[in-house]
Amino acid sequence: MVEIKNKSFIELVRKRRSIRAFQTRVFDIPNALKTMLQVCDMAPSSGGLQSFEIYVVDDIEKRRQLVDAARDQTFVAQAPLNSK
Repeated sequence: MVEIKNKSFIELVRKRRSIRAFQTRVFDIPNALKTMLQVCDMAPSSGGLQSFEIYVVDDIEKRRQLVDAARDQTFVAQAPLNSK
């Protein structure tokens, strides 16, 4: 393995997890989305173009269609996005 002086990035990558089980709880949706979008905007991209798109899908039927498009990965529809 290559020796790296600043190991914080490597440690971050090793500790990251994919969340596929979500808690059902009420939270401040507008504030949470704003924070997530700010973090995404800070992510590096080629030439600083930020050439990605983020969609907020709160319609139940559209979420079911996303499950189909994601080859039956049901956790796609389970991510919380309501404040009720």
